[in-house]
Amino acid sequence: MSNFFPFKRLSALHLLFVLVLLASSSCETVESMMQKKIRAVEKGLLESVTIEGQPLKTFNLEERMQYYRVPGLLLLIFDHHRVDWMKPYGFREAGTASPVTANTLFQVGELSEPLTALAVMSLAEKNIIEVDGDVNRYLLNWNVPENNLTRESPVTLRTLLSHTAGFPYPALPSIPIGEPVQTTADILRGRPPAKNDPLQVRFKPGSEVGISAAGYAVVQQILEDITGESFADYIDETVLRPLNLLHASFDPLPLDHLSREASSGHSRTGEPLENGRSIQAVPASSGLWTSAENLASFILSLVKTAQGEEPGLISPSSARLMLTPVAANMAMGLNVDDRGNDLNLNRWGKTDGFSSYLIFYPERGQGAVLLSNSVNGQYLIEEILRSLAAAYDWPHFKPQEKKLFRLDPEVYSRYVGRYEINPDYILDVRHEDYYLVIQPSGQAPTRFYVENPTTFFSTSPYIQIQFLLNPDNSTSGLILRQSGTENRAKKIG
Repeated sequence: MSNFFPFKRLSALHLLFVLVLLASSSCETVESMMQKKIRAVEKGLLESVTIEGQPLKTFNLEERMQYYRVPGLLLLIFDHHRVDWMKPYGFREAGTASPVTANTLFQVGELSEPLTALAVMSLAEKNIIEVDGDVNRYLLNWNVPENNLTRESPVTLRTLLSHTAGFPYPALPSIPIGEPVQTTADILRGRPPAKNDPLQVRFKPGSEVGISAAGYAVVQQILEDITGESFADYIDETVLRPLNLLHASFDPLPLDHLSREASSGHSRTGEPLENGRSIQAVPASSGLWTSAENLASFILSLVKTAQGEEPGLISPSSARLMLTPVAANMAMGLNVDDRGNDLNLNRWGKTDGFSSYLIFYPERGQGAVLLSNSVNGQYLIEEILRSLAAAYDWPHFKPQEKKLFRLDPEVYSRYVGRYEINPDYILDVRHEDYYLVIQPSGQAPTRFYVENPTTFFSTSPYIQIQFLLNPDNSTSGLILRQSGTENRAKKIG
């Protein structure tokens, strides 16, 4: 027996050595697979539109950052219900050597709204407010003006949080640092320095979605009236700190330790905003500064709470209510699209100098947080989403294919000229071969191909331009459509 003992001992050591090697090899394989996936995303950016018969073009991420004049970017990718990888790119401010890091804060616009909704739902769970009660019960110094629409269907917190309350003003102008800051009451009453008219309901509450930053001003006023605190202080105490979101703030000028990590916003020409940022008129709608990791932590916590997998700030039933669409696909602060395995929570966030996007597929456990410090970041993010969809086999964000057409040269020539969206944003249009070349102020010229005799499209980014004709077939102006928004321009030359 003694002869076998050393052998057995050596065999055990040998087996341990083999297991260590296998474990090491496995780790290296996992890491190499991850790097391969990251490279596939970085090198596989796709335009939203492809031309029939032409090979599919892919783009490199850093090259597209330069093309769109996006100085900084932070990507965080979910897989298997957790963060798969996160990577920063570029700089916090153009022309500096301050790199974007994992802790860099971005202003995320409308991605602020689901956190505001969570604050409201936590008050509802304490029976302090009712999400379906008339909001005038909670407003102390201003009431929603009554009219035929509100008598039939009063404004509620559920309709306010889902943009179905009937208020106008999709967005309100931001405030440059140093200029007078309007109060929430100024917005509600439509008095200077606010630049909107007094708020009143324009369509039946609960009947349709009408994105309204002003509606979130009502929510903000309710929270301040009930708690006696500023909105930023209250949500910090009741949402951000309890969720351990220590790299997030609704303060328009975050505290020093956060401000040092905040990115500057950039215009469409790539220039930093004056003072690096602006103050959002309604923080409850668009004032959140956050890192990608904090935003990811928030959405994972909310989904796990709704699924009953872990305790959260609210009960699973309240979390599910928060994520239930009220009209169309709009829930409380988030869009809920598709169904089954393809169901996803998503929202764009945009301010003067920042563009952000969040998407999460609860059943797949996949998604992404994409934060950029440029108003042009939206176009870059759209291309990254198509790359992610290819790399992770998502069901959405596939490029659409279009045919090319050629018009009579006389048709093209009637569209040549200058068009003014506003004094600072002019479109110069010229004709080349079978397409138009359109150059916006401060941007590179872009080819627009024929979709029909009055409508043209570009592929980088996807934009539609419809020319408006007078009765004599001369051109009076155009409509520029991009990412669900419309801008009208008059012909000036």
